[in-house]
Amino acid sequence: ATGALTGPPLLVIEDEPSVMVLLRSALERSGYAIVQAPSGVEGLRLLAEGDYLGVITDMRMPGGVTGADVHSWIVANRPQLASRILFITGDLVLSGDSFSDWEVFDRETQPLRQAGIQIFPVLGNHDLVGSVQLAQQNYFRRFPALNSRRWYALRYGNCYFLMVDSNSSLEPESPQLVWLASELDHLPRGTDYVFVVAHHPSYTQSTREHGAGHAARGWGRMCCGSKPPEPSRPARPSGPYIAAWIGGSSGMAQVCRAIGSETVSASPFFHVRSSTK
Repeated sequence: ATGALTGPPLLVIEDEPSVMVLLRSALERSGYAIVQAPSGVEGLRLLAEGDYLGVITDMRMPGGVTGADVHSWIVANRPQLASRILFITGDLVLSGDSFSDWEVFDRETQPLRQAGIQIFPVLGNHDLVGSVQLAQQNYFRRFPALNSRRWYALRYGNCYFLMVDSNSSLEPESPQLVWLASELDHLPRGTDYVFVVAHHPSYTQSTREHGAGHAARGWGRMCCGSKPPEPSRPARPSGPYIAAWIGGSSGMAQVCRAIGSETVSASPFFHVRSSTK
């Protein structure tokens, strides 16, 4: 465990107890003080009453206040926190071919778009529910920068993000695995940290069969070897390394542990590299 960090606490807004326990454990292990809020309503009350280092919030919560609502309040009332807020969500919609579900997504993310915040997603299994063709049309219409790519690479400062489609084939010669291997072999110059981002977990205690629901996918074994990466902020090596696998409910906690209080140098824009669809 690391020593306690000085300064105000982090505010974590999450309605699922199991996720809250996971986040709190990972963040406190890295030295952060935590204040919990089980709903957006409670989160806004706490924000109005106290000072916080940053905010971690779910997007969809009971009580009528969403993560987007929290962000809008922060922009209006705590602008210094606007660049220190992290959203956690799973599938973007319940059914990918449902126009009404995507209308809800549009409404919830409108404050982010209005604030000029770019959203770079990965496909979840629910995003492809129903007619896959219609679901993909709905998905890519909202993210034209992806150019209909189901997987892609993203650079932000000295961090490199491999945004993978964990719904796709895991066969050794599948297009995505060939692309992923090539990306790992040809990382951009100046990359210090590599993050693999997926909807499904690479490692899990789930008893469900491989490929069903949120059972583990095999990407992590290819990227990181036979055991999970250790994201506990080791001394920086001479070259890039996998800092965290971001997928499943534990993904955000791994990122918190991987970056911790270290400074990640970042340019004010993202660069999306081309990839095979």
